[in-house]
Parts: sequence; C-alpha cells; structure tokens
Amino acid sequence: MKHSCLTNTQVHVNGYSFIRQPVNLLTHFRMKTNILLLISFLFSTALLKGEGYIYIPYVEDSCRWSYCQLYQVSMKDYKVDYSTYQLKGDTTINGLTYKKLYYSCSENYIAALREENRKVFIKENQQDECLLYDFNLQEGDYMEKNEMSYLITKIDTVQIGETQRKRFFFDGGYDIWIEGIGSLYHFYALQAFLLGYETESINYQKKGTAIIYQSEAWYFNGNECNTSALHKINPETVYPVFNLNSNQLEIHGLLNGSYLLELYEMGGKQLLSETINKGNSQLNTSNLISGIYIYRLLKNGNIVSSGSIIKYK
Repeated sequence: MKHSCLTNTQVHVNGYSFIRQPVNLLTHFRMKTNILLLISFLFSTALLKGEGYIYIPYVEDSCRWSYCQLYQVSMKDYKVDYSTYQLKGDTTINGLTYKKLYYSCSENYIAALREENRKVFIKENQQDECLLYDFNLQEGDYMEKNEMSYLITKIDTVQIGETQRKRFFFDGGYDIWIEGIGSLYHFYALQAFLLGYETESINYQKKGTAIIYQSEAWYFNGNECNTSALHKINPETVYPVFNLNSNQLEIHGLLNGSYLLELYEMGGKQLLSETINKGNSQLNTSNLISGIYIYRLLKNGNIVSSGSIIKYK
C-alpha cells in the first residue's frame, strides 16, 4: 500500500506543544473552489433578490422635467406645446421638509414634493398632501388615486445611463413609470390620457444641465424653458385604417423596427395591444363591432401617432 508522505509535526511554542497537521493540496484546492462557487451562488442570489440594487430617488434638488402635449391638426402636422417643472429649494410645511416645485423657469411656485421610503408625496396650495408615486409596488398591486384603482401588470428594469432602474407598466396603458424619472406620460402620474387627437408624453428629465432621460421621438426638444407652441411635421406618418372589405385593421407608413399598437373603446377600456412591423401590419378585427375607437402607436415606448378611428361594419 502506498502511503502519503504527509506527516504530523510536533511544534513547541512558549512551553506548549502543538500538533500541526499537513494540508493535502488537492483537498485545499477543492475547498477553495467550493468557497468560490458558494460566493458566486450567494452573489447571484443577492442580485436576483435585488440586494445589490441601488434605488434612485425621484425628489432631488435641481431636477427638471419637460413634457409635451401633441395636437394632431392634419395627417402630418402637429401642434406641440412644452411644459417644464423644476425642483428648487426647501420649504417646511406642518413640520415636514419638502422641495419646492416651480412651473417653467419662472418663480411660479405651484406645489411641494417630498419623498419617504420610496413614496413621493405632493402638496398643492391649501390641499391635503396626497401620494404621487409609490415605487414599492409589485406586480399585481393597485395604485389608488382620485378614487380609482390602477393595476400594475408588469415590472422590469431599464438601463438609464449607468444605472438599472425599475419600470412599472399599468393595465390598459394608463401609465408607465421609471424610478427616479416618474411617469412617461404626464408629470402628474396616472392622469387618464386624453382621447381624440390629443396626447402627452415626456420630453426629458434633467438634473442640473445633464440630461438623465430623453424621448427618442421626433418631437424631442432639449431647450430649458420652452413652453411656447411649435409646429412640426412628424417624419413617421403612421396611421391605421379599417379595410371595409376584409375586416382588417391596416397600419400605413411603418418604418423599420417594431411598433406597439393599442386600441381602446371610447370609455378607455383596452381592446388590443399588439406588436407590429412592416412585414406584419394587418390585424384581424372581425370581433369588433361598428363604432369609434381610440388608437395609440408607440415606438420604443414613445407615442408616434394617436387619435380616433371609425369602423363602419
């Protein structure tokens, strides 16, 4: 039988005797490998649980948001109004510290915002404080606002600069939130979107002069204080048409890439949400009755076309 050359060694230190046991190199290697695998497993588990995740606050001094309101005045022509909101300075109300919210670049103080435990509260003039955002919500939770309940159907993450942020999708396309950015549709979150030819969407968010988030849509405008009306021509003249002969909804003018088509009843109930592209631009609508419907076409989360459409039969 072959014996290992490893032997115990007696060591004397300060009058005490110790037995030093040798370490088998193969055993040492295996132990080290197992430790590394365990560390890797724990690290991966931590990421999955969000333990390595850093929350980005919404209420911070010098933050500025720009939103635009689009009015379609013809097939290609849009009237675009820009509104900006900025946080600047502190104020104390009922013993609580808020950031002061101003409209545009003026000294027109309109409200106060504060954030606590990932919840954003707003206090306007003499009104009671109310909840504007709750970034603790999970899929399947409801956000209560203005005596209405809004269901969160999906939460994922999106890369904003060098940070990963949670993105919240609400049922019926009512809103999309991003942590630290807020609503992609309206500064006052979960405002029921206006029907007809009017819609609203985020233009940018800045901190100081640095752009943190900006729209990829054709109407992007990086000016600091632009609230005047502009007239632009949408290069993506995308619009749906009901084919009277085939019960198909045809989308005209698609460019490269994918679009999301959403169709709603006049009351706001979502009937359809489908991804389309140039090679797949027809949808069967035989299950829809005659009437007026509201549509929205989005590309990369930005609205490129919206309005009303009539099905005659």
